[in-house]
Order: sequence, then structure tokens, then C-alpha cells
Amino acid sequence: MKDVASTAGVVGFDCLKCPVAEYFKTQELSELCVRTWCALDFPLATDVWHAKLERSGSIAGGQSHCDFRWRAEHGTSSTRREVEANREAVMALVGYYVS
Repeated sequence: MKDVASTAGVVGFDCLKCPVAEYFKTQELSELCVRTWCALDFPLATDVWHAKLERSGSIAGGQSHCDFRWRAEHGTSSTRREVEANREAVMALVGYYVS
């Protein structure tokens, strides 16, 4: 994973490796990975972390990395501190799968 510079209210990092995407690829099921595993990131961001996830691509979708960018949702109590805390939780989870 690689942290990326971000603007106010945005937390982001690039995931450079994904064992889940790699497994689905060995099974020739990358599209299924995108539509299931990768798709879960968006409702998690909204419903659990109260942030909007923006991602232009994913490893499973053929990109070199997954570019995660979270924006605190307007009209919620989310603060940059909360989004940053959620980032730490996500990075720990992703790190578990990558290591």
C-alpha cells in the first residue's frame, strides 16, 4: 500500500497488491471479483464509515492498483479524524490479506 497526498476532507491510499483479485484471476473470474468483492467497498464506505468512496479502477478490473479515496459525506458527523481512523482500520484489514 502507498499513502497518497490528499486534500482537506479526503483520505486516500493506493493498494498495490490484492490476493483476492489474484485468486479470482487464477480462476478466470476477475469480473466476478469486481462485481462482488470490489463492489462491497462502496456500501461499506457509505453505511459503515459515513464517507463517499471514489475509485477509478481496481486490480481485479485490470488496473495496476486500487486507488481508494474517501470523502467525508456532507450532512453527517464525519470528520477528517473519523475518516482517518477508518482508513487505519481498512489499511489493517488490507494489510492482513496482502501479507
